Amino acid sequence: MRAQRFWHVRPARSVALGVVAVLLGLAGAGCVWAGAAATRSGSWPDPLRGWLDRGSELSWSDPIVLGASIVTVILGIVVLACAVVPGRRATVVIEGDDLDAGRELVLSMRAVEAVISGSVERLDGVSDARVRFTGTKARVRVLTRMRETDGIREAAEQRVRSVLAEIPLSAQPKVDLRVTTTGER
Repeated sequence: MRAQRFWHVRPARSVALGVVAVLLGLAGAGCVWAGAAATRSGSWPDPLRGWLDRGSELSWSDPIVLGASIVTVILGIVVLACAVVPGRRATVVIEGDDLDAGRELVLSMRAVEAVISGSVERLDGVSDARVRFTGTKARVRVLTRMRETDGIREAAEQRVRSVLAEIPLSAQPKVDLRVTTTGER
């Protein structure tokens, strides 16, 4: 039997599931409150009675009911998709990883992004560098105030490639680099 990875997995959609859990918890607490109030007094609470009276007059063919049904189905599909589709990978496998030997070596994607960004920002003429690293591709956006960007582009691309060569990644990613000139401030 092959060992399972622990660190190099896609994260769950915890935030989306947490929001749904809180909303369903609030709805459940409201139902418990309304049920307890109805049991104690013999009738539904006043704020809820108005909604129930209006709701009893509606039929399935009313536009409000159809619209609410469509919105509910769409929200259900979105929540289901958030629960099923995993999030973006948070780590990348580096050389020396041997899952069969019980060694799993990974590096945070954010760490790789920070190393590339910091290295490119130290170049002359670069005012800012934004990096999006996916494991197979490094998308680098360089901002400069210089009008001639050819030298900056070459230096930045060489710097990104040298940084990626120094990181012991199991596969070298592609580099997509763009240089943008910012206006005078």
